[in-house]
Amino acid sequence: MSKPVVTVAGEVGSGATELAQELARLLGANFVDRQVMATAAARLGVSVQMVEDKDRTKLPRGERFARLLETFLERSAVGDPTLGTSGVEVLMSRSYDEALAASQHPSLTNAKYLEVLRSVMADLAREGNVIILRRGGQVLLRGLPGVLHINVVAPYEDRLLRHMQFEGLDRAAAQKDLRDTGRDRLGYFRKFFKVNPESTEWYHLVINSHMLPPITGAQLVARAFADGIVF
Repeated sequence: MSKPVVTVAGEVGSGATELAQELARLLGANFVDRQVMATAAARLGVSVQMVEDKDRTKLPRGERFARLLETFLERSAVGDPTLGTSGVEVLMSRSYDEALAASQHPSLTNAKYLEVLRSVMADLAREGNVIILRRGGQVLLRGLPGVLHINVVAPYEDRLLRHMQFEGLDRAAAQKDLRDTGRDRLGYFRKFFKVNPESTEWYHLVINSHMLPPITGAQLVARAFADGIVF
């Protein structure tokens, strides 16, 4: 089986995170989410917070586990003498909180942000063996041979109940989260890509988690890779 490269998109509560995590486990691939922001910050020489201010996709509190994984892919690119190689294998070289505490930069243009984000995504794809959650990967890596793009969707009530369960929120707080993150997601894609992220043109596969549980969806995709299906 060749090294898989998969982007997984989906609104908060859709099951996108669960599918991406399970797929990474089944394929023995790296699961990459907020690491993209830390890597972009390293290349730009700014703080993670400044990069995340550009990224309008606000993630729910339950996804903070990703902070344990977040480090830089290519610290050598910013002159770290302790790092001799680049790529996914050096992801543990620096923590998210360390990156978050980095010095501020006076300005970060949208064009520069997008240029570096595209570069980070391209490097991840070249490295292979990676599942990328959100961050516009379906647009930034569109047309790249061998990259599979998945969108996970679900009815609003399903998303609301899943978010309440995973985050331990009451209904009103969960509704506010879905409203805010949905608005931020659409704003991000319109601002930087001028596209609608829900349009099917960006995906090879759209999985409705109301009909097909995220874990089952991940199993089907993993089987496709095992069977040698080329995307």
